[in-house]
Order: sequence, then structure tokens, then C-alpha cells
Amino acid sequence: MAMRAELLEASDLEIEDAVLHADPMVLRGLLYQLTGDESIAATEVVSSVHGIHTASGLAHRTDVVLLQSKATEFLKSYRDQGAEDIPIGSQERLQRSLALTAGEDIPDRDMPMWLEDLALHPWTRGLDWPEQPRT
Repeated sequence: MAMRAELLEASDLEIEDAVLHADPMVLRGLLYQLTGDESIAATEVVSSVHGIHTASGLAHRTDVVLLQSKATEFLKSYRDQGAEDIPIGSQERLQRSLALTAGEDIPDRDMPMWLEDLALHPWTRGLDWPEQPRT
């Protein structure tokens, strides 16, 4: 079991303050992945181009407040329940969750790269020995 001493010791005010500093787009994807809450997925995103870089963000301040409220509620509840290991959520939701974080669709062909880079599986970048090493 992973230790989450910081969260277990955090006051409500500390959790609320931490959530205010979190990237709303990351909250969007992560909360959706963990909860499947469709009101999170319904938040509206706008994209803007800056040179060769495209940035995505939430279109309305009310959506940011909604995500912060849901994240705060989730973390307080998680803390109050002992903050034990938590599953990463439905694999079927993962591609949509990543798209919600990125602010754009993730093509099927790109999913293996996203999954490797995120290292959601503990052995994603592990070694696959063709035979057992000699000792």
C-alpha cells in the first residue's frame, strides 16, 4: 500500500488551497478517469494557437470552479476514508480521460505512446528477459 501521509494529515483548508493551484485541465481528465462523472466531461474547452504551439483551456470560469469543487470533495472524502490504494479507474474511460486533459482527441494510433509515457503500468518500461539470467 502506498503511503499518503501528506493527504492524511492535510486539513480541509490545505486541500482547498492545493486544489486552487492545480491545473484545471489535469483535474478535468483525472477526475473523469477516477469517477466517470459526465458533468466533468461536459465542461467546455477553447484552444488558442501561439506560434506553433496550441494551448487548450476551459472556456468558462464556472467550469474551473466546478472542477475545483469536485476535486476538493473527492480528496476530502478519500482522506476521510483512509487514503488507501486507489485503482486508476476504467480502462475503457482512459482514452477519453486523456483527451479531456489534453483538450483534444487522442487518436487510437497514439494511445500506445500515451500509455508508455504515463507509465500507468508499473512495468511499462521494465525489462522483458528473453531467458532467465544466469546467477
